[in-house]
Amino acid sequence: MAEQIFAFFCVGVLLAVLYDIFTFFRCLLPTKVCCFIIDFIYFVPAAVITFIFLLSYNNGQSRAIYYAAIFCGFILYILTFYRLTFRLWKKLAQIIRTAVLFICKIIKKLLQSLSKLYYNIKKIFLPKINIRALPVVKNFARRAQRQNKKSKAGSSNERKCQKAKGKFQKKQ
Repeated sequence: MAEQIFAFFCVGVLLAVLYDIFTFFRCLLPTKVCCFIIDFIYFVPAAVITFIFLLSYNNGQSRAIYYAAIFCGFILYILTFYRLTFRLWKKLAQIIRTAVLFICKIIKKLLQSLSKLYYNIKKIFLPKINIRALPVVKNFARRAQRQNKKSKAGSSNERKCQKAKGKFQKKQ
């Protein structure tokens, strides 16, 4: 029995180490949504590990003493090593975030300078083309103007209906 309790105590320490690793990602991405997702991702393997140990040591029977041993192992790690590693994770996450932001700024400046270079090359080397001067565009514009005139006037059927309405209204 003592061997099983010690094994579950070690599981608690293992789960605390796993939580410590996930804490690094929580420090790296400190938004509430990311913390929720990371916590959810932590609890899935924690539940699986606990279930596997319950199956292997006690044929799946759940006893309060095992959960107490897991809890004690977890609390022991949190009160000792976690305080040290949390500071380390926080500083490391800050360094990584700063480096990523610096690299993003460099990439942004590079893309902006490439955009300016493209604009200048286009302005210098590509001639200005008057689109309305092209024959295809002229023909298209003329057809569009004719269509607009016809649609404003209405179709022949619409005109006949309007005349018939006018005659009918005059008789009354």
